[in-house]
Amino acid sequence: MNRRIVRLTAPWCAPCKDMDKVMEVVKTNLPSITYEVVDVDKDPTLQIQTRAGLPALLIYNSNGHLHRTLSGLRTANEILEEVSKIA
Repeated sequence: MNRRIVRLTAPWCAPCKDMDKVMEVVKTNLPSITYEVVDVDKDPTLQIQTRAGLPALLIYNSNGHLHRTLSGLRTANEILEEVSKIA
């Protein structure tokens, strides 16, 4: 199983839109990671389970376990650094 980043977002969330550019940089630097986007208006399950504010990134290790939840607008460097810490 690959490491995975699940992005929690919503159409009304302005910082979530700003994360689009950040995530493009992350994807370019980490092409081997699996990326998913969840609109919490359509499927609130993960946001309810993690109690994460928006925007949020759920970072999973290669065993499928949640490694870290990052809430709020982050830089690409912050995300890349966090992903580098997991197997």
